[in-house]
Amino acid sequence: MSLPRPIHWVLEAMVVYLRSQGIPVRKADVGNVSRRDVVEAP
Repeated sequence: MSLPRPIHWVLEAMVVYLRSQGIPVRKADVGNVSRRDVVEAP
C-alpha cells in the first residue's frame, strides 16, 4: 500500500527543515518502527 503523495511531501519538508536547523537526519520513512531503527538511533 502506498501513501498519498501529500504525506511524502510533508515528510520531505520536515527533513529539509530539520537539516536547515542543523539537525542531522539519517533516515526518513513512513511505516512501523523496527528494532533495527531503534538500535541505529544515536
